[in-house]
Amino acid sequence: MTGQQSKTNAQHYMVSETLSRIKRITQRTRIRDADTACSAPRNGCHPWQSAIRKFKKHGCHQSYTVEGYQCKVEGKPIKLPKIGWVKMFSALRFEGRLKRVTLSRTAQRWFVVITVDTGLPNVPRETRGLPVVGVDVGINTLATLDTAQLTITPDPLKRYERKLKRAQRSLSKKTFLSQNWYKQKRKVERLHYRMACIREDAHHQASTDIVMSASAIGIETL
Repeated sequence: MTGQQSKTNAQHYMVSETLSRIKRITQRTRIRDADTACSAPRNGCHPWQSAIRKFKKHGCHQSYTVEGYQCKVEGKPIKLPKIGWVKMFSALRFEGRLKRVTLSRTAQRWFVVITVDTGLPNVPRETRGLPVVGVDVGINTLATLDTAQLTITPDPLKRYERKLKRAQRSLSKKTFLSQNWYKQKRKVERLHYRMACIREDAHHQASTDIVMSASAIGIETL
């Protein structure tokens, strides 16, 4: 065996060992998540939550989770196992020990979720002097408070309806599973993702405003 062959075999061994180690970590994470989902009713959750579990379908939602000690964050760049250094859109806002890092793909965009142990205790927010607020969730309006304050529901579908109609019509005319079909499918995914972001942003803004201005919140149950 020549020196070049031994070097190639060593590189192949290192790559296979790294891939097997990552595979073991992802499998261990999946088993732990499955145990958490199955034990949800026993942990004080409502019984109906056991009937709405959603299982992943290959190719629809791609993600994997690794332990925090395998990653490293220096400002915006983050070091992921096997992948290496990747630049994030924004820097990490919290300082502390990395516990878990989850990498996922949505609409051809990659996102990283980092769980950080800051070591600070959870101090309750001071709510003295704030009123008790009642919330009525509606259809025409996102929420109506007992103070007659209305939160308007955004309608991104009406805004992007024309673009979405053209994109889906073009997708239906492509040859199924061809390269052009995949390209057009990604365009449709980006439109749906943009509309979902508009709705989610409105929900976050409305919920934050209500929580920060009330000491207790009452919501009707239908």
